[in-house]
Amino acid sequence: MFNKKLKKLLGNTEFCKQFQSINSSLPYMYGLPKTHKVGTPLRPIISNIGSVTYKLSRWLADHLAPAVSASADSNVSNSQDFCEKVKGLNIPTGSRLVSFDVDSLFTMVPVKETIKYLEEVLPRLNLDIPVSNKKFIELVRLVLDDNVFVANDRFYRQKAGLAMGNPLSPILANLFMQYFESRLLKDIAPPGMVWLRYVDDVFSIWPEDSDFDNFFSKLNDLHPCINFKVEWEKDNKIPFLDVLVQRTSSGFRFSVYRKPTNSNSYIHYYSFHDKRVKKAVILGLYLRAYKVCSPETLDDELLNIQRIFTGLRYPEWFIHEAHMAARKTFFTKHRDKREVPKKCLVLPYNEGLTSFKNICREEGVGVAFTYPNTISKTLIRNKPKSGASVGVYTIPCKECPDTAYVGETGRNLEKRTYEHRRDIRVGNDKSAIFCHVRDYQHSMDFDRAKIVFHSDDYIKRRVVESALISTTRNINMSQGHFAFNKVISGIIKARFYKRSAI
Repeated sequence: MFNKKLKKLLGNTEFCKQFQSINSSLPYMYGLPKTHKVGTPLRPIISNIGSVTYKLSRWLADHLAPAVSASADSNVSNSQDFCEKVKGLNIPTGSRLVSFDVDSLFTMVPVKETIKYLEEVLPRLNLDIPVSNKKFIELVRLVLDDNVFVANDRFYRQKAGLAMGNPLSPILANLFMQYFESRLLKDIAPPGMVWLRYVDDVFSIWPEDSDFDNFFSKLNDLHPCINFKVEWEKDNKIPFLDVLVQRTSSGFRFSVYRKPTNSNSYIHYYSFHDKRVKKAVILGLYLRAYKVCSPETLDDELLNIQRIFTGLRYPEWFIHEAHMAARKTFFTKHRDKREVPKKCLVLPYNEGLTSFKNICREEGVGVAFTYPNTISKTLIRNKPKSGASVGVYTIPCKECPDTAYVGETGRNLEKRTYEHRRDIRVGNDKSAIFCHVRDYQHSMDFDRAKIVFHSDDYIKRRVVESALISTTRNINMSQGHFAFNKVISGIIKARFYKRSAI
């Protein structure tokens, strides 16, 4: 149904084909525990990765996000941007720091109202897109109309609001807040009030002689879907995002803010992870320190990072290397953008394969590692197990020695072989099996069809399928979904292939 609607909107074009869904998965809901809140409530997330609308959602979000963020003066894009904007502010005598937080913004966003506002502002955003503004809006509607998900093996439909987990949701939530500020808030905001916002979190400087109780009451009456919570500064300090803002006689001072529940539980040095991953964790913390901290607080934060990772058994030289890499990144003004490989190979982590990355990079293929024992894989079950008849399969030819058709299936081998038999009956000339039977008058041995690599993972199946096509005798008409060379294909085959004759 999604593909039909998409084709109706965009036509049978190459642009349309990049968003079409093939063997997609149903979005599933899981909960992230809010450990910093009483009772540890769960934040509901609906994962859209691999869903029917995911590719289109990503494309819409990538084009809409920069324009929406740049269209309002109140927006802050990250912690560093927040600090830069606050540095230049004056602190009037008697004013106070206050932060606002919208209660459950995503699930309370009025979708129809937000899309109507998007229709109004879209011509002013000047998006560089290959479709008309009208079709762009229809594509947004198409994504939001597909709001079915699964939880505890039961199917649900979201009736209102936006789903956390959809790439488009944060941008639309941000857009609705812009509508709220430009159309509603401006009528009650007192003169001199500072209002800086990151999605649903607001940092404000409240003027001395203004009636806050009256303002706050009106604020929560502006829209039935929006309810704000408020937090005042304590000891001239207030947290916002991951920044602790402190008022001083000379202006503002910034340091890294950590919630009281923070335990500094980062990757241990002896953990089974690639060293580049461990280095990236430390580098990221050092880089945040340089971006956020004031000169008066920077040294304390650098010492704190060193103390944390020394306690996790990291060698001093390893921490120092990450620190120097962070300094180089921060102080290099004009950095060349790193070229992202167009193709990526995802493999389970093995220390012996780290040097394999360099080989793949020379071939224009990126390598990413997955790790089997993660918290998310332990706690989240997004789909039922499919059994032993899912994976990469082979169907031998009765007349050709050691030659077979190589394919992959995410459904059932028995059903897939039935489809191949049907292709022969109806004469489907797009089928490699039918063409082989027709051209050579051979017969396929369907009774010996078997799964040679078991996996529920769609990408893994396609990777192994492509490697086997490249390294075994087969009757396939295509090279598979990935064009690996013999070296890469041989490594993949040795790692995954079930060692039995085709």
